[in-house]
Amino acid sequence: MNTDTTVGITVGEVKGLRADFEEKLASENGREWLEGFKLFLKKQNPWETAVKVVANVITLTVTSDGRKGKDFIRTLLQKDWRISGWAKDVLGKKAFDISVTNGVTYDLVIIKGEEFEDDGRITSKIREEAVRRGYLTPPAEVAPLLREKLSDEEIERMGLLWLVVMHDPIKDSGGGPDLLGVSRDDDGRWLDADYDKPGSWWGRGGGFVFLAPQVKA
Repeated sequence: MNTDTTVGITVGEVKGLRADFEEKLASENGREWLEGFKLFLKKQNPWETAVKVVANVITLTVTSDGRKGKDFIRTLLQKDWRISGWAKDVLGKKAFDISVTNGVTYDLVIIKGEEFEDDGRITSKIREEAVRRGYLTPPAEVAPLLREKLSDEEIERMGLLWLVVMHDPIKDSGGGPDLLGVSRDDDGRWLDADYDKPGSWWGRGGGFVFLAPQVKA
């Protein structure tokens, strides 16, 4: 029996692959590698991108599964991802839970911050532009669903630093209106909450998430 091979793969190759995988698991993106490997074992493509670009418009989809705010908090923390204090606060609000759905697929579009002049990149004008394009207001549950689906690398490939979901603002415990969003950072995936009013100004490096126009039968 040839002990130098394992199902056509040399022992050296197996050791090299194992060492490479262990190194990736120990990296700051270790959780992503582990989740990807689990999908691979299920014969699913772990690297299938969630993002598409159609006619220079960034589109993507997420599907709801009935989870409420406390469920998202638990799931995200189990994956060692980051949730800001205000995002946890918003996820704990009744206003978040009452909009939760199950089995609904949301077709999303992104308006990049760079599409606006710096002095015009405020919430009211962004929403006005979305209405002009026929975009709709997404539910708040889109934000944690996006956080799970999008890797930081995919956000970076869009040329963005963060995405904010333009749902109806939810009042936090301090009384301020907040929007949930996702961002990339050196210490892992983040789910954030941003203070929002009609005159709130936004940076150039982000993107604004809306529902795509609905196709009429």
